[in-house]
Amino acid sequence: MPRSKLSQASVDAALDAIRTKKLSVRQAAATYSVPRSTPMDKMAGKYTVHTVLPAEEEKTLVKWMVVCARADEGKYREQLCLEVERILNAEGSETPFKDKPGYYWYKAFMERHKGEVRERKAMSLVEQRAQLSEGKIRGWLHTMRTSLMSNGINITEPPPPPPPPSPATSSIATRLVGR
Repeated sequence: MPRSKLSQASVDAALDAIRTKKLSVRQAAATYSVPRSTPMDKMAGKYTVHTVLPAEEEKTLVKWMVVCARADEGKYREQLCLEVERILNAEGSETPFKDKPGYYWYKAFMERHKGEVRERKAMSLVEQRAQLSEGKIRGWLHTMRTSLMSNGINITEPPPPPPPPSPATSSIATRLVGR
């Protein structure tokens, strides 16, 4: 059978027919136009990449990626995988990975969240500078201000004044300045 994009619905229908014993693997593959190895692999658990984080943590990770991207600090695949590794190590969770999630986990993650995150092509620095304008800088500053304010960091008020110097410190400062 030539390679083509399989319909998930036809694969699911073939699996359902095999599991309910309505059709054999060969018959289901022919009926639903899927390669015979596909339902066999699915039933054996081959090539499946399971999520290692709970759904709530994955949502938080997606929000983090979106905030970073809006601040023009988009994350590379390697940075995302290292962050997931850090989260798993902090929780002490058992994982199927040797050290950190790999390429297939990343592709599955991107597929699960394709409506929320996507990969972008990096531009050269010269191209980025050519596209820079005052409006873009003001927009970036507004985005940063909004992001900081939503995280409880108020940058519109001046910081509190430093405490007055102690007498010992002021005499040292006077001696140093007086020389």
